[in-house]
Amino acid sequence: MMFKKTTISALFLSSFLLASVSIAADLTNNDDVTYTLYVENDDGAVSKTIGPNETIPSICTDCYIEIDETGDGIVIEEEAKVIIKDGKFVVEE
Repeated sequence: MMFKKTTISALFLSSFLLASVSIAADLTNNDDVTYTLYVENDDGAVSKTIGPNETIPSICTDCYIEIDETGDGIVIEEEAKVIIKDGKFVVEE
């Protein structure tokens, strides 16, 4: 009986930990121009460049990204895939 309680407790704990893990978003630039991105999260802010038709895998989790050239910004929480189209962010389902 003790083994069963321990196993159930371990399964519950592992499922809780897996549910709380955030997945970083992939960012794809569908435009024909290069953009400079401002990326800010709890660790600070960085500037990144994304070229035409380029994808940056796992760009960030729980962060804010802004396109310097257009001023368009997005808060990324749990989105899996975000694209840039016509200078604006679009979340893909």
